Amino acid sequence: MLTGYNRGMTKAQLLGEANALSSRDRLELALDLWDSVESEAAFPPLSEDQVVQLDSRLDAYLADPAATLPADQVLDQLEREL
Repeated sequence: MLTGYNRGMTKAQLLGEANALSSRDRLELALDLWDSVESEAAFPPLSEDQVVQLDSRLDAYLADPAATLPADQVLDQLEREL
């Protein structure tokens, strides 16, 4: 797709080259870039506060699983409220 890419190009130059591509090629490039980032992305470590919150939520669920709502029900409710 980006044949002849020179590693010495700046991001601005690379973007200029990418913008010269057809819309279809730009979309394919965007998807390829997204896939490469997604495959390398690591989740950042949780903060201590986040761990405490998750542990609390898990404890509440384990204490009374019937008190929870299915995800689709929660999402439906959120959509209605927005």
